[in-house]
Amino acid sequence: GIPPVRDKIIRPLIDLSREEIMGFLSERKIRYRIDSSNRSTVYLRNKIRIDLIPYLAKEYNPNIRDTLMRNLKILRDEDIFLDQYIKKIYPGVVISESKGSVQFDVNRLSSLVDPVRRRILRYAVESMAGEEAVALSFKHVEDSISLLDSGRDGEIHLPGGLIAKRERDSFGVYLKADVVTHTPPYAYPVAIPGDTVVPEAGITISAAILEGSPDDKEGVEHGRYKACFDMGKFSLPLTIRNRIAGDFFCPKGMGGRRKKIKEYFIDLKIGRGERDRISILTSPEGLLWIIGYRTDERFRVTSVTEKILQVVAAGFSPR
Repeated sequence: GIPPVRDKIIRPLIDLSREEIMGFLSERKIRYRIDSSNRSTVYLRNKIRIDLIPYLAKEYNPNIRDTLMRNLKILRDEDIFLDQYIKKIYPGVVISESKGSVQFDVNRLSSLVDPVRRRILRYAVESMAGEEAVALSFKHVEDSISLLDSGRDGEIHLPGGLIAKRERDSFGVYLKADVVTHTPPYAYPVAIPGDTVVPEAGITISAAILEGSPDDKEGVEHGRYKACFDMGKFSLPLTIRNRIAGDFFCPKGMGGRRKKIKEYFIDLKIGRGERDRISILTSPEGLLWIIGYRTDERFRVTSVTEKILQVVAAGFSPR
């Protein structure tokens, strides 16, 4: 059923019966016209309205219209609730996202019930393919879920030039061209303050210096795509680049222990093709941030920090 309100479109008469509308017009002697195509049973919607509904009302349930309307309202309300629920949990299921791909946490996605997994997959496809995702069929979704559960490598071709792909311990939705295209090495000096565009990753890095002495400086850092660093712990210039062999960092919250970037990506089950696209913020003293993932413990803001570098990454979709 079409909802009474969708975005900026309002249909105030959609829940009224034909009899109610005709009665209103008759009482007020308002002239009207009828579209002749509405009487043709060539169209399935007309055949249901003209033949099936009256037959059900006559032979089975005189109140069939009211029953259908009540059920429609229940389904519509549940659909709205599930959509809101999916938007809430979606960021916790996605571990990597760019213009050309959405990669999932396989264990987290596999642990969810099928109705939720179906909607998450549809949400990912719609975020990348837009209106073309309308062609996503039940079979597309079920085949993708079966591939996820199988544990084997493979791919399912989807509408909008997309594929669902399982490779080793990773599972995601990708643009077909995105799967075969290798991301070459890139490196850009970071403007401070200012914006730095990273076309290979589809993002813009905005950097700003925060000065002063707030009471709780450790509270300024938050968000998957926003991070703050103590400028007294590193020197300039900063560079935004993709990974290189031998990269390591000290993940925040791990007590200063070192970890190779390659091992970190493997732990997150990020596919090889996606690893080269992920941007890394670096200084002469070491790696500050795997953007969208984890910052380095060595450069975190503390209560004695005097000058803070705030970095925001924009361009990810959707959030």
